[in-house]
Amino acid sequence: MASKPLTLSVSPTGSRCPQEPTLPTYNGRPAVNFDAENPVVAKGARQRWLDPETGVPSFCAFIIVANLCPAPSTYAIGLDVDEIPGNVTQATHQFDANYNVSIAEVWGVRWLSDAVAGYGTSVLRIGCEGWTEACDGTGRVC
Repeated sequence: MASKPLTLSVSPTGSRCPQEPTLPTYNGRPAVNFDAENPVVAKGARQRWLDPETGVPSFCAFIIVANLCPAPSTYAIGLDVDEIPGNVTQATHQFDANYNVSIAEVWGVRWLSDAVAGYGTSVLRIGCEGWTEACDGTGRVC
């Protein structure tokens, strides 16, 4: 089974991008001015997942967030309430951080908010029951 895209809405909540275009013209493409455009972009996909212990299917999705600005930026991502089951209340950083992000419902939209480093990316895992990271004593979330 192929992955299914998630419908996301991304809202910047804070950024210190320079007022001048931060992505210059290139190969006929116009410069990007983050005063007029969102510096944070995100894509998400739901993935078929079976709990490795029980073999029972469970909700599993990943959201990839990118900051196109040289300064750190905060953001909020909204997902339709039908996109994520109500019992899923957090997203887990994969690879780059050691904390979880809460998911809360406000007026029929499930929201999560976080920060991403300048020109940085984050991968957030949502659900995926039974997934474990390598617990190597470094303090990473397991």
